[in-house]
Amino acid sequence: MMDSVPQPTQAGTRRHALLRFGLFLMLSSTLALIAAHASLGEGNTADERDAATAPMTHSSLALAWTTGLVLSCVIFGVFFASVRTYQLLVTDTRSGAAATMATARHTRSRSVEDHFSTWNAATVDLPAKWSPAKTACVPTPREPLNGRDVAPRKATIYLRLFGGVEVLADGEPVFLKQGRRAKALLAALAMAGQPASRQELFHIVLGDLTSKNKRNYFNTIADQTRVNLSQASGLDKSAFIVYDRAIDRYRLGDHVRTDLEDFENAEQEAALAEDGAEMAPLQRMLELHRGAFAPGVPGKKAAKLRDQYRIAALRAAQRLVHHYQEAGDMAQERHFRLIARALAQPPSQSHNGS
Repeated sequence: MMDSVPQPTQAGTRRHALLRFGLFLMLSSTLALIAAHASLGEGNTADERDAATAPMTHSSLALAWTTGLVLSCVIFGVFFASVRTYQLLVTDTRSGAAATMATARHTRSRSVEDHFSTWNAATVDLPAKWSPAKTACVPTPREPLNGRDVAPRKATIYLRLFGGVEVLADGEPVFLKQGRRAKALLAALAMAGQPASRQELFHIVLGDLTSKNKRNYFNTIADQTRVNLSQASGLDKSAFIVYDRAIDRYRLGDHVRTDLEDFENAEQEAALAEDGAEMAPLQRMLELHRGAFAPGVPGKKAAKLRDQYRIAALRAAQRLVHHYQEAGDMAQERHFRLIARALAQPPSQSHNGS
C-alpha cells in the first residue's frame, strides 16, 4: 500500500496562524521600542528636556514606531517565506519517496507477472494431467544405505572358508551381530554338504554350552544371522539359512556361494582336462587355498576336511612344479615348489595353517 503524505488539519492551521500573529506583534513591539529608545537616547539628561524640544520628541517617537513596524514586517515576511519553503521541501521529499516505493512495487509486480507468463508458455505442451505441484513431490531414486533399504540390485553372499571364515557381499565384509558363532554356523552348513541336524550344529556352534535354553539360543543366532545377510544383500532373510520342518534339518540357501564349492569345481575341472589344459584350474585351486580350511571351527569333520583340502592343494602345486620344470620355466617352477613345500608341512607348522 502506498504511503500517504500527512495533511494538516483545520485546527492545526488556526493554531499556526495565531502563533505567527503573536510572534509578529511581539517582534514589532520590541523593534519599535528599541528604535524609539535609540532616537531619544541623546535627551536622556535633565538639562536637555525642556518645553522647546517636546514637539520634536513626539515626532521622533512616531517615526521610530513606524520604522520598527516596517522592519517587523520585513523580518516576519522573511521568516514566513523560510517556513513555507521548508514545508514544501518536506512535502516534495515525502512525495518522491512514496512515488519511488510505488514504482518499485509496480516493477516487482510486473516481474512476477512476466515470470508466470513465461512459466505458462513453457508448460503449454505438457500433458493435460501434469501439474507442477505433483511433479515437485516425486522423490529422486536413491541408492540403498548400508544395505538397510530394499535395493533393486540383489547381491550374492560369498562365504570364504580357506584361511579364515569370512562373509562378503559384493566384495565387502558383512557385519554379523553374533560374530564368531554366526560364522561357525555358516561354516558348519557349508561343510555338511547336505542338510544338517540340529544336534550336529549345536556341537559346532555352541560347543560345550550346557544352558537349558540351548535351543532358543541357537534359534536366536540363526535368526540374527539371517537378518544381517538380508540387510547386506537386499534379499529375503529366508534365502540364506533354510530350515526344513519336515525333516528338522538346516541347509545353506541357493544365494550363498562358497570358496569351497569353487575349489572343488576347479579340482574336478583339472581332473577332467586334457594334457596342458589343467594348468589354469590347478592354479585357481592354489589361489583359493589361502590358508587352512575353516580354522577355529571345532569338530572331527572340520579337522578331516582341513587335512583333505590341504593335500589336494599340495598335489596341485606338485603338478604345476612338474609342468614348469618340463617347460624350462625356472621362475615358475621355483614359485610353485615353495608353495608345495609349505603345504607339505603339518598344519600346526605351516604358514597357511590355523
